[in-house]
Amino acid sequence: SDFEHFYLSIQAASAGLGLAMASALMVRDELHSGQLQAPFGFLKEGSGYHLLSPQALDDGSKRQRFADWVRSECQACLAQLGLLQNDEPALPSPPQVR
Repeated sequence: SDFEHFYLSIQAASAGLGLAMASALMVRDELHSGQLQAPFGFLKEGSGYHLLSPQALDDGSKRQRFADWVRSECQACLAQLGLLQNDEPALPSPPQVR
């Protein structure tokens, strides 16, 4: 079946109605609980997140501390999913600060 929204396809796969393609981050809870499995793993598809600032991120500034916190939260999330092991090429990248 075709579903117009990826959340519906995730719910359908969770209900045992077939397969779905989704971002690892979108299904992390379902993967962690064992409700869903990723039999083919995840592929890096080239998209990314960027944290932008109109001013330079100086060491020790609030902006720099915020950027460091965002980066560490993303790293922790990816580590929880087991997606930071051995720098495999198919893993999603953490956000870049520009």
